[in-house]
Amino acid sequence: MTGVVLKLLAVITMVIDHIGYTFMVYGSTEYIVLRCIGRMSMPLFCFLVAEGFANTKNVTKYLQRLVLLAVLSEIPFDLFGTGHVFNWKTQNVFFTHCLGLLGLMGYEYLSVHWRKWVAVVPVIACGVAAWLLNTDYGVFGVGFIFVFYVTQDDRLYRVLITILWVAMYAVTQALSTNFIWGCITLCELLALMPILMYNNIKGYTSKLQQYSFYGFYPVHLLFLYLLVYVL
Repeated sequence: MTGVVLKLLAVITMVIDHIGYTFMVYGSTEYIVLRCIGRMSMPLFCFLVAEGFANTKNVTKYLQRLVLLAVLSEIPFDLFGTGHVFNWKTQNVFFTHCLGLLGLMGYEYLSVHWRKWVAVVPVIACGVAAWLLNTDYGVFGVGFIFVFYVTQDDRLYRVLITILWVAMYAVTQALSTNFIWGCITLCELLALMPILMYNNIKGYTSKLQQYSFYGFYPVHLLFLYLLVYVL
């Protein structure tokens, strides 16, 4: 399974998740099924960020693209989630991705120029920043990116750490929201199947395809908001 296929799967499951959130009655069978499928998207996107960092020729430009996308996505994200143009209480998931990428940059730099145990400090700092800013998926999103990066050479280690991380996240969701949502969160483990099938090949890509993937997130959020507003 190539990187392009993983991107497409991440986008499809994200749309399924947002359809369930937007149109289905909370707690209904349809809601639970769609949200369970949709739980795959976040780990897949985090995995792609980690892979992007490991393989990009220019990490600074990669970070700049993510920052730009995070800024452009904020109003559609706020409209979709709250119906307001600006909502400073929570920030979209691409701010989480930016912080995760910054954490990896700090980790890699300190791993080379300092000590391994010190290298995790930037990752922890970025996780705390995600928590303070209340970005989507917060510290657990940053953690996912770090876990996928440091386990890239050990599939068994990746599986075990991912299971542990998802279990911790599910417990926090069950305690902060409810037991049902905690169980739904466990479905993030489904993302391990396509991730383990990844063949380390990027796949065919073009500038148009790249920008289409980037632009899809804010555009589809805005479309769903307008669709609900019109209905």
